[in-house]
Amino acid sequence: MHAKKFLCALFILQLFFVSCVKNEAAPSGGKSGNESGNDAETSESAKSDEYENLPVYQKTYGGAGVDILMGPFAWVETYTPEGLTGEILNDAIYMRNLAVEEKLDVKLNIIFVNDERHTQRDDAAPLFTKAVLSGDPIYDIYITSQAVMTLAARERHLVSYESLPWVDLSRTWWDRKASDSLNFGGKVFFGVNESNFSNLGMACVILFNKNLFAKEGIPYPYDLVRSGDWTYDEFAKIVRSGSKDLNGDGAIYIKDDQFGFSGWQWSVGPNLYAAMGASFVEKNSDNIPELSINSAKSFDVFEKVIDLFSGGGAYHNNMQDGDVWLDRDRFAGGYILMTDYRPYYLDYFRDMADDFGLVPHPKYDRNQNGYRQLVEQVGTFTGVPIICKDLELASAVIESLAIESQKTVMPQYYETILQTKFTRDGESADMIDIIAKNRVYNVYLESLGIMDVFSAMISKGNADLASLYEKREGRAKAEIEKIIENYSLD
Repeated sequence: MHAKKFLCALFILQLFFVSCVKNEAAPSGGKSGNESGNDAETSESAKSDEYENLPVYQKTYGGAGVDILMGPFAWVETYTPEGLTGEILNDAIYMRNLAVEEKLDVKLNIIFVNDERHTQRDDAAPLFTKAVLSGDPIYDIYITSQAVMTLAARERHLVSYESLPWVDLSRTWWDRKASDSLNFGGKVFFGVNESNFSNLGMACVILFNKNLFAKEGIPYPYDLVRSGDWTYDEFAKIVRSGSKDLNGDGAIYIKDDQFGFSGWQWSVGPNLYAAMGASFVEKNSDNIPELSINSAKSFDVFEKVIDLFSGGGAYHNNMQDGDVWLDRDRFAGGYILMTDYRPYYLDYFRDMADDFGLVPHPKYDRNQNGYRQLVEQVGTFTGVPIICKDLELASAVIESLAIESQKTVMPQYYETILQTKFTRDGESADMIDIIAKNRVYNVYLESLGIMDVFSAMISKGNADLASLYEKREGRAKAEIEKIIENYSLD
């Protein structure tokens, strides 16, 4: 125990030295361009008060073990390092886990299945489903992607948060937009808290090459973002002006020429669609889902996205050139003005020769109320399986991981990793504030297959959403009825 206290003291000193370099700014309390220093100090003081005398820490659990299953991408959030290494995020996570274990007197057993950072494969989900169907109580907490968690909730494999006595969604370490957007009726089966910090990294942004912008005589878009004038029309104007036939062969090809914008097939369409305020499903006054894709706004936004890529200025990486990272590499090489990219992977550009900045995706127009930054389906969520051995204990661990993450881990991920280590200028750090505060979550229906649809339509230059909707409307409504039924069960 003395060794652990010594490690805690070392870590506190480490955090002190980091905070001397730059003031903390976490997503739930970071400063926007309009907030004063006094406002920030008041916010930090309120947070300090919120950490005092927390009910969850009034009880201990006699060294009980808690089994946490991790899906892909979740491993970075809760993994247990060997010890302090001097790398700030590693050490913050290590000390967070240690603090939870000591305050609750528990042992965290974190189960990795996919521990490769870049893997898209999910070997955890089949193990989770098998355990639930057999009633084998081997997992107490499940942390995985939105797509997988959504399916688990709809199959009633998760416990409602109503059964988790220590979980308090009103606290600042919970993202209510996530639970409110993706759960229905009066039930919440999964949510996002500060321990799911990669959700910030999975909210795609637009990177822009500052050297190319200067070369083309285009002002950096920071001021447009701040004034609320960063709209689709402004964005599309840059995209279309950025296309150049560099080798003079009369054709624009990704490996030889310059593009104004690029994006990966599964991400770029939904990201732009959500940013412009369109949705596939909305909820009525009773918190029940209804189809919204068949609206005039949705059709118009869909056409804008398809037209952007059909016009020749934007490159849609559907891997027809055989390389999933082709547009990323071309952006890094200085051949694409802007690209759709996840901050989670910004470290790839640390050695990029050209300077780059980042901004949110554009609004539909100036009348849209704020920016909307979609968290992709690989963003992680926390749920509790119905096979959990002790709901009170599991809820205490979830709440404690969230609390301790807000105190130490999220500030380091947000500030040291995103705002300092992986960005090139102060303006980009300000943009991350805006992006963090404007994250949104979309409800997806398997029957619509919207990501496949976007990719296929962009590739073909076909924006006939009305025809697609007509074909799939019946299945989509049936899926919604099933969701309502499952969320209504006691």
